[in-house]
Amino acid sequence: MNERKAYKLYENSIKIIKENQHKNGGFYASPPGTRYPYIYTRDHSIVILGAVEAGLLKEAKKALEFILNSPKPSGEFSQRYDTDGIDTSYKDLQIDGNGLILFALGKYYDVTKDDEICEEYWDVIKKAVEYVLRHKNDEIDLIHTLNSIHEYPAYEHGYEIFANSACCSGIFEAVKIGKAIGKDKDVYEWEKEAEKIRHSIF
Repeated sequence: MNERKAYKLYENSIKIIKENQHKNGGFYASPPGTRYPYIYTRDHSIVILGAVEAGLLKEAKKALEFILNSPKPSGEFSQRYDTDGIDTSYKDLQIDGNGLILFALGKYYDVTKDDEICEEYWDVIKKAVEYVLRHKNDEIDLIHTLNSIHEYPAYEHGYEIFANSACCSGIFEAVKIGKAIGKDKDVYEWEKEAEKIRHSIF
């Protein structure tokens, strides 16, 4: 690989991440004025992971605060939001979004050990995990999916692998955070359920 070209690509990626973040913290799926000027939970989560890896921790925290302020009362994170955090979804539940948000928060926590954000949003984290687990089929220990990353019903509806992996990983991150901030009682059952899901995925 040409190191100069690789570094130029990296620099451009950082520029795009910064330019595509709204002042409220949401990362646009595509720049304003283009096709997707919304904050999609799935895309937003992945960009947060990129920001964390790049050391853009202020941007990552702002993005996490945006989304952690936006769940439905049920604990579900919607398919997409406007810049004020208002649900503008046009598709049914995409449950991998819950897993991805929890996963991104866990990776941010690994780097920052930011107990404050986790304490502040613990009720949101708790509801997000419990929402996922309400969609688990206890006979086969997999999470039922309506929509997922493929956005093609024939591949998504049932027990889709990406969504199950995202949710399982997200629950494990929530367990890790809970143990770190003294919420062991909350996370005891989550860890057992996540282990069941992981076993069923394999």
